[in-house]
Amino acid sequence: VKDSLRKGNTNKGNAMKQNKFDTAFDKYAGLLNKDYKDQFKKPDLGVNTKKQQVKDSLRKGNAVIVQKQTGNKHNQVNIAKAMDTEHEMVIKTVPKEIATQVQQARTSAGKTQDELAKIVEVKMHVIQDLEKAEGPYDPALIVRIEKAFKTTFTRSWKKK
Repeated sequence: VKDSLRKGNTNKGNAMKQNKFDTAFDKYAGLLNKDYKDQFKKPDLGVNTKKQQVKDSLRKGNAVIVQKQTGNKHNQVNIAKAMDTEHEMVIKTVPKEIATQVQQARTSAGKTQDELAKIVEVKMHVIQDLEKAEGPYDPALIVRIEKAFKTTFTRSWKKK
């Protein structure tokens, strides 16, 4: 019971303080110049900041995830397209011919999958998946393997 009385008194006291403040503010507000008052205004809520625009896009499903990289690489995944049931998104898997060529080059060089992974700076399961022709195709990884073994793999889909 005492706590509820204290809370009631506190709210009443706060209301009185607020009323005194409002009275004093109204009295002196006319004396202040416009520039001084404008610096204390809240930002206009009608104008969206960049952060707010990103949040709105995420809520609406129109977001684009961009992986920031240097150079001229463009790795972007449009989430809205990926989530759309009507749009078919195709992820290229590792071609079997590349998988066998990588495996043959590795074994002829006398390297293990673990050693090759360390040379091209990837985890061993990436090399295992590559040689089994599983997972997404990463052309940059193939180029690094070609450089490591000083060879070129034939790609039947590329025109010379």
